[in-house]
Amino acid sequence: MCCIAWVRPFGAVQYECKEPIATVENIMTHTDQRILLVDDEATIRVTWEVVLQRSGYRVATAANGEEAMAWLLRKPFDLVLLDMQLPGVSGREVLRQATEWQPETPVMILTGSVDGDDRAAPLPHGVACMPKTASPQEVLAGVRAALIQQRAIGQ
Repeated sequence: MCCIAWVRPFGAVQYECKEPIATVENIMTHTDQRILLVDDEATIRVTWEVVLQRSGYRVATAANGEEAMAWLLRKPFDLVLLDMQLPGVSGREVLRQATEWQPETPVMILTGSVDGDDRAAPLPHGVACMPKTASPQEVLAGVRAALIQQRAIGQ
């Protein structure tokens, strides 16, 4: 059973649950690949966590920069999905620490705005940007591409 949550008008959260569809993508597992998902918006964080887990990834989540940096100090990750607009410790600071502490780990920024502060300063080489409005297929394709590229660089 797969459940996806989204916010309806006036802040009500709606959940939709469906039986998973047996596809090659759902059958393939990536249980050795760990993803850190950092977003302060609970609905977005839970939705992407479910999508990634259904695709076979092991997912750790953080609701703010402090939690993200604690995870980065504790465990190695294969990919970091990072919202730049975080309360407290900024996404830019998490990005800086992630590239320092785990330089081999690719980072993909999930941005809510194409023109906003997320893009104001240049990003380090190898950091990709993905709009939060991207479809699950687009995000999963970006995740797979980043992991494949990282594996090729590491070989």
